[in-house]
This record gives sequence, structure tokens and C-alpha cells, in this order.
Amino acid sequence: MKRFEYKVEKIEISLFKGLNTPELEKRMNILGMSGWELVSVASNDNLYQMILFLKREV
Repeated sequence: MKRFEYKVEKIEISLFKGLNTPELEKRMNILGMSGWELVSVASNDNLYQMILFLKREV
């Protein structure tokens, strides 16, 4: 049976600059090279924050 570990990343979105897409891509590529796979994205009551849910096989 496969086993996974999970990670939660919070991404801040600037009120004045919006989402820093190049920085997000860089962060996601680093996580991907470490075996992390994006499973889901959510936002909470704070409109200036995204929450990324990731997993990787252990």
C-alpha cells in the first residue's frame, strides 16, 4: 500500500501587487523537484492568502 506525507503552504497575495506568479512558479518547481505534488488549493476568510495542499509518497 502506498504511503504519503502531506504539506500545507500558505501563499500571501499582495493587496497592491496581486499574485507574484513568477515567484509562485519558482516555489512550486522547487517543491516538485522534491517530490511534492499539488493536490488542492483553497482560500480562507483572508482574501489575500492562498493555501496549497501537497502530498508526496514516502
